Amino acid sequence: MPKREQQLDTGSFRDTMFGDYLQSVHYVDKALGQFVGQMKAQGLWDNSILVIYGDHDNSIKEAAYYEQFLGRPVTALDMEQIMNQVPLLIHLPDGALAGIDSNPSGMMDTAPTIYHLLGIPSESYDLMGQSLTVNKDRLVPLRSGAFSDNRSFYIPSETGRFESGTCYSLSTREPVGVNACRQGYEESQTMFRFSDQIITYDLIKSFNRTDHANK
Repeated sequence: MPKREQQLDTGSFRDTMFGDYLQSVHYVDKALGQFVGQMKAQGLWDNSILVIYGDHDNSIKEAAYYEQFLGRPVTALDMEQIMNQVPLLIHLPDGALAGIDSNPSGMMDTAPTIYHLLGIPSESYDLMGQSLTVNKDRLVPLRSGAFSDNRSFYIPSETGRFESGTCYSLSTREPVGVNACRQGYEESQTMFRFSDQIITYDLIKSFNRTDHANK
């Protein structure tokens, strides 16, 4: 960023990639604050649902940076979560449901959530996710072969074989027998097959024609 925009004292991270990342976070926070201020000034804040989603990680894979920043060692599970977890912020006009939800969710859950908040029935839409306002277990598959749910986090091995991966318990953050992750792994792979086939063969049009014919 231009020097005039580098307003954060990054301390020992100065002139490092991680320090530059912290500068960009500070810049975005400030810009978001200005955006919210403008919405309030224009009378939009109390009449809008604002959704902000971080669509990718920071691409900084050096564990030493995070250990220095957090002041503790980081595990393989820590790094996997750091590299895959991004923020999802939702502001409702009346401030309802304010708080932090640490349950796993993915981008596919955002559309069902917005439909729900707007009072739009989602039954007529072909959606794979779930509204975050519904208290249900959610499965979050990742293209790498990893997945997470409320109980486990599975990290694949370089071989791609399920049995060679590592299954972590999120309650203890320690590895457990890999079979504890088998059901979630198989469900996530099925979801990807459905998604890939729908996109490859443009099946949404077929679904719509079938629904129309059935009606």
